[in-house]
Amino acid sequence: MSEIDTTARVARRTVLKGAAWSVPVVAAAVATPLAAASTNPPCPTCYTSGIVQVLGLPIIGAWTSQAVVLGNTAAILLAPAFGLDTSACSNTGFLSAYTYTFTSAALTMSAGNGVPVKTYTQTLTNLVGAGTLGLVDVLTAIPAFTGVSMPNGGGLGYTPAPTHLQICMDVFLTIDLGAGAPGSSVTCSLCFDWDLHGVGTGIVTLGAGTVNFTGTATPA
Repeated sequence: MSEIDTTARVARRTVLKGAAWSVPVVAAAVATPLAAASTNPPCPTCYTSGIVQVLGLPIIGAWTSQAVVLGNTAAILLAPAFGLDTSACSNTGFLSAYTYTFTSAALTMSAGNGVPVKTYTQTLTNLVGAGTLGLVDVLTAIPAFTGVSMPNGGGLGYTPAPTHLQICMDVFLTIDLGAGAPGSSVTCSLCFDWDLHGVGTGIVTLGAGTVNFTGTATPA
């Protein structure tokens, strides 16, 4: 065997051995991020619709709204008696503090016999808030629903009246790495619903007037 042949054979063995060792290294490098991602805790299922007591109102979940009607339409803004209830949350794998951004809201107005008249929806982008897991936190804001149809008529028991509210949001949670050390952020898209029980008082004549709504809310 010549010196050239021996050198070529050794070089070939060296290349093959290097290739055999390089494959597991690449595989391990690919598998590591997947393993890390699989350890992220899932979005908590303990978030529920909550109610709170507003200063000046008599009971928990009480709400009010005054509709100033022009051209048979009005804006409906419900007093913030609504909250996020995370009192059942424990050992979620997340830090207790969280933030949220509203994404959409829907208000159903009914004639009073349970039959929906119309549902008004809004896309939201600039309403934000924060809360703490384990508590019932009041929503920082409730969107105003504009262009709500208000027909002529009235007195005690004016209809249509608000009967259902839904608010959807993106909730941002931070993974707890242990001892309160923050990890990466997880976004959970959640929707919350409330049934509204109330009555309207007021008169709308020739498309104009004022109607005051009062009632209570219960988580749906």
